[in-house]
Amino acid sequence: MNTVPTYRQGRRVYTPGRKRITSCDKFLSYFLTTLFILIPPILVYLNEKHRFETFTSLNEAINSNIIELHPSRKHSIEPGAVVHGSSSNIKSSTRDRGMNIDVDNSLTLTRQTEYCQWEEIRSETCDTCTSSSSDSDGNEMTETYECNCVTTFNYFKTWREYLINSFLFDQPAAHHNPQRDPLPRSTFLSKDIMMEFGEHEHFLQPHQDQSYNKAASTLKAQLSSSMVQNGIRGSKSRVIKWVHRGIPPIPPFWAFWAKWIPDRSRYENSRDIIKHSFPFNFVYVGDGYFFSPYTASRYESSFKYFIKYVEGSLFDWQIGDLMPSCEAGDIRIRYTVQDPTDVSILGQVTNVDNLSSTSSTVAVEPFQSKIGKAVGLVHQGYHSAEEMIKSEDHDSFVKACILRVLLILWSEAVCHIIGSKIFHFNVSGAKVPTQFAMIVAVWCFCVGCMWTIIWGMNVDGIFLLFTSLVFSAIVVLHPPPLKKKKIA
Repeated sequence: MNTVPTYRQGRRVYTPGRKRITSCDKFLSYFLTTLFILIPPILVYLNEKHRFETFTSLNEAINSNIIELHPSRKHSIEPGAVVHGSSSNIKSSTRDRGMNIDVDNSLTLTRQTEYCQWEEIRSETCDTCTSSSSDSDGNEMTETYECNCVTTFNYFKTWREYLINSFLFDQPAAHHNPQRDPLPRSTFLSKDIMMEFGEHEHFLQPHQDQSYNKAASTLKAQLSSSMVQNGIRGSKSRVIKWVHRGIPPIPPFWAFWAKWIPDRSRYENSRDIIKHSFPFNFVYVGDGYFFSPYTASRYESSFKYFIKYVEGSLFDWQIGDLMPSCEAGDIRIRYTVQDPTDVSILGQVTNVDNLSSTSSTVAVEPFQSKIGKAVGLVHQGYHSAEEMIKSEDHDSFVKACILRVLLILWSEAVCHIIGSKIFHFNVSGAKVPTQFAMIVAVWCFCVGCMWTIIWGMNVDGIFLLFTSLVFSAIVVLHPPPLKKKKIA
């Protein structure tokens, strides 16, 4: 499996005269502009709605009666109760049925699929030409436009995480990308997560019942796979590598950085996969990669040579063709895993089994809030319920703030687009206070409407709408200058 990227130089197309803008180009420009105006506020609105649901659900969870998962509390646990627990005694496994890969002691398993694909890089350079004309009043006007354009096509082939359709390439046959995707990227959740809570486990709130017997009493919690569908907060994914007996290899003497950069890979015994037969001609090639070479059929190869002859690339041999690179259509797969040694959970009990015995089991799934949002928290390490809820709320707040800041940049662009295309204003030529007022008015109006719709009538939303009205009045009193035509 070669990893060296390949570069090939494509054709150069010279177009004399004025650069033509077709009706299709105009439609595409209007379409993309419309998408740019509509999509960002929609995404921000959805994120604000998610922020509202997260805040409301977490607030409901923290105000409920949270029971600690511990043998001393098992008689207080009943279906529907919100529970919290921390444990280092975790048993679980994940499986990829498509590749017959099983990994023990893991909560999530991600199959990362990469494809060897060509990518076309198109660049265009044009000269600047001028022409003179007269208007109805006899005034001579000078027009500047692009002309004598040269379009250059270049191609790069390397491993990518997505497929690229080569049908619209300038030379589609010479840089053909097969679209086979038998095993796309996917994440597999453990369906047999079992956590055990006993005297040896860390108990954050050690209040015990009088009837509790310390002798060999344990409490087990069986987690549903939906508890880890959003991942484990604080747990970084590790690459899985299959080596002899699962023993990490010794770094070479020239790898001086190994002293400061620890190897976080997880090593499994290669004997676990040698006995397997993988589909689609996949073979394990080392460093955690499974490789499947692409083999074209005789009909496909013949048709490809014919199209190369038609497009003039049949005898276009370049130095890049001699590079030891992958073949377009090849696929490689790598696995990453989340396997923390200790976790804290917060969820809701759905079933209780054998509470009277020394070994009891409860089934835990995400907590269902009154607004219908499921909240299932799994964090790496030992954390109290309050710490977990505050961490989730902080993550939600930071994400919302980032998108709100990005909406400021969108507001600036929208002011230029709408002011120029609709009102024929020269927004760039306006004074700085006027431009600032336009941006603030647009941003406050959008965010204020979102907060009013999602949170209802509240002080923050009303304040933003009032602020938008004030700055809009400033723009009306001090508008930007109108566009002027160039007169020779």
